[in-house]
Amino acid sequence: MKVKFWGVRGSIPAPGPQTAEFGGNTSCVEMRTDAGEIFIFDAGTGIRECGLSLLKQMPLAVKILVSHTHWDHIHGFPFFVPAFIRGNTIDFYGPSHFDAEKTLKKVIELQMDYAYFPVREAELNSRIEYHDLQAGTYTIGGARVTTGVLNHPVHTLGYRCEADGKVVVYTGDNETYRDNLTDASEDDAEYIAEVRAAVEEGNRNRVRLCQGADLLICDSQYTPEEYPSKVGWGHSPWDDVVRLGAEAGVRRLALTHHEPVRNDEGMRKLEADARRLGAELAPGMEVFAAREKVEICL
Repeated sequence: MKVKFWGVRGSIPAPGPQTAEFGGNTSCVEMRTDAGEIFIFDAGTGIRECGLSLLKQMPLAVKILVSHTHWDHIHGFPFFVPAFIRGNTIDFYGPSHFDAEKTLKKVIELQMDYAYFPVREAELNSRIEYHDLQAGTYTIGGARVTTGVLNHPVHTLGYRCEADGKVVVYTGDNETYRDNLTDASEDDAEYIAEVRAAVEEGNRNRVRLCQGADLLICDSQYTPEEYPSKVGWGHSPWDDVVRLGAEAGVRRLALTHHEPVRNDEGMRKLEADARRLGAELAPGMEVFAAREKVEICL
């Protein structure tokens, strides 16, 4: 199995000389099994170059697993060239929304409405099928895929993909669950207990999703110093993520969804700090900040 990073930035593309080492494209990761099946996690702007790299392998059968439908995770799809070519097949997977009208297909169609983009989804020449997912376990191609609900301001799924005897976990956007009950009084004891139980269960489920992964690719957008002013935004500080990796016993931890204003110098410092904590908590775990175009063989 091989994994390649095509987009590692969060929130908005951040191209330029200050981000050239780590990359400025938004979320997109390619996973290729030994049988040649192609899985793509998220369709941020990184999917454009991913698609160009796939043109020499047509006809294609591609499975796109979207963690959620915020712009930085889907806004590259209209520039995914294989979608325009007859004979290609694209299976689009993603979380169903609580609003029954906002299916995955509907969200992608709206993004490609003429008001926003010059080509409609209906005009794409490839065969596209949409699959709305809940938390559960699915067989997708030759992989066993377990989805888990993560903490983000919209319904978000993390993906645990098992194939070729390896496990890759991709979180998309994710924040550690916290109770944030600083203003609660003693009269709210029952409510406090319920909230804390839900927080504990949410964090246990997150560990289960990541347990024993050969590679965990996890949202680590903030530093511990930045995080207090970002609580509730749906993203994690890197120290929380290193602790998650250590608790779940993962072999490799890729920090991703990099803060768009963080330059390469800042990313190198973040990576070094995360490695130090990783060496302290789990000496056998490899910790690194994801870089565009880097490929990992598992």
